[in-house]
Amino acid sequence: MLTMPEHHNFLKEYAAWRMENPHPTHKLYFEYPAPMELLNQVLMAPVAKSSLKQPYLNSDNQYLSPKDKKAWYLDEKAMLDAFCQTV
Repeated sequence: MLTMPEHHNFLKEYAAWRMENPHPTHKLYFEYPAPMELLNQVLMAPVAKSSLKQPYLNSDNQYLSPKDKKAWYLDEKAMLDAFCQTV
């Protein structure tokens, strides 16, 4: 187990509470009225998970450098699919 940091900005009570409540229920402090109620849904939506991909890793494209072939990119489609499954 990790030890608690010894820093004046670290709140040990909050860390202990989070250990006891790993998945707390969220509640909006302020709810937007009807013209902007979409913001309530956005604020209560689960956090999107980032997904990475290497689309050119096995590419034979001669114009791609070895560095470009190894580059990581955000996989927006996988992220959107995962988010839509959680909503």
